[in-house]
Amino acid sequence: MAKNKNYTSSGIPEKHFEDIYANARIMEKLLFKSKKFKCYIEGINLIHNSLELYLRRKIINFIAIIDKIAPGNKLETEKYEILFGVKKSLVELTEICYLMSIIDKKTYLDLLEFNSNRNKAVHRLLKKSVKYEDLKKYAKFGEKIKLKLSPISHSDKDINKIIGFWDKDRDYLEQIEKMEEKGFVD
Repeated sequence: MAKNKNYTSSGIPEKHFEDIYANARIMEKLLFKSKKFKCYIEGINLIHNSLELYLRRKIINFIAIIDKIAPGNKLETEKYEILFGVKKSLVELTEICYLMSIIDKKTYLDLLEFNSNRNKAVHRLLKKSVKYEDLKKYAKFGEKIKLKLSPISHSDKDINKIIGFWDKDRDYLEQIEKMEEKGFVD
């Protein structure tokens, strides 16, 4: 493939990398607001979307590494579009990552469990067969997985602190938000 400013050396459209990182930043801000207002369903869905982004990013990075190691096997745009042209579900992305050994078995099983919990929460909410406290539990479990898959490394201590925000009251989270606006919190 000829060098093109719109594609990486692997033949992957650059806009996909930009979209992943821009969307992840936006979703983190929305996720913080869902914690602040105890909007668990919103939080669960944002975590679900973040997990899809992170898994997609891991696949793209894996392909880029393979292309660097074996330059004769360049991923052509057409192959990339076949892989990502149709939106893949969280389960499909999870299976791809597991089959490519990008994630381990525990992460694979955790992702499938989170997806099952998310589906339970979303589809049974109107039937009132899901408890409010279960929604918080699902959100915390999903965020723990999300933080482990994040492009930013987090220690277990940091993960527990971040997950703990689901238990904080609104005043505390508003203080964090004000500090963030002033540039004291990243």
